[in-house]
Amino acid sequence: CSDSEGKLFKPYGGEASARTKYLENKVFPFDVPSFVEGETSKAELSYVKHALPTLTYNLHLLNEDAILAMVFRNVSSITELHAIDPSPLRRSTSYDIMQRNTH
Repeated sequence: CSDSEGKLFKPYGGEASARTKYLENKVFPFDVPSFVEGETSKAELSYVKHALPTLTYNLHLLNEDAILAMVFRNVSSITELHAIDPSPLRRSTSYDIMQRNTH
């Protein structure tokens, strides 16, 4: 994703954020996430100091992120990762947005 200034970022929700609780279906009745800690925010993609990002470097970052997502979601392929419903890559809820301002 990119913001209005063109800076690249990715949505970040810690392991106990409301976003992650929804994605892992760890919710109480009435769709309330269980034991929420932390918040969902954005993590800016930073590059090596004094170096311009290259296609190779961007591919490295994408591979690294994909591998971590696959490990945490316990899947063995990108196809399986994309098939998760709700998608860990796209989901944001109104409750998640409210939780961002708690800390």
